[in-house]
Amino acid sequence: MHLFQGGVQNNVIPDEIIAEFDIRLQPTYKPDEFEALVKRWCEEAGPGVTYSFVQKNPQIKGTKIDDSNPFWVAFKNVFSEIGSELKPIIIWGTSDARYLRQLSIPTLGFVPLCNTPSNVHGANECVNKDVFLRGIDIFTKIIPAIANV
Repeated sequence: MHLFQGGVQNNVIPDEIIAEFDIRLQPTYKPDEFEALVKRWCEEAGPGVTYSFVQKNPQIKGTKIDDSNPFWVAFKNVFSEIGSELKPIIIWGTSDARYLRQLSIPTLGFVPLCNTPSNVHGANECVNKDVFLRGIDIFTKIIPAIANV
């Protein structure tokens, strides 16, 4: 939830409360199923509880991470060469890749912060100097590999 509002002062019960959520579904989850779930929750909550969407995006397939994707193969090969493990995960909202995938352009996101706690946009966001320099080294190998696909 990123916005919650209602009422005019703390000793008056508001006639309306609004909660806004920024929800990003994983590629395998169907938007229609999610909307049905929200509708059910509102109905169970009682009369007067409604919902609306400020923005609805279509379901977008994720990029294949198998040997049919030459860019993925290039990524895997670089990590094999440097002796590091590649752990694919889905991260929502960290890039605009969904807009490219809507145009059927496959995308892979990559951040070479090995063994680093996630503190994106957090207090004291930082990266260890050695991790940062290792990331540069990894990029100098990945960029030519994917550029030559």
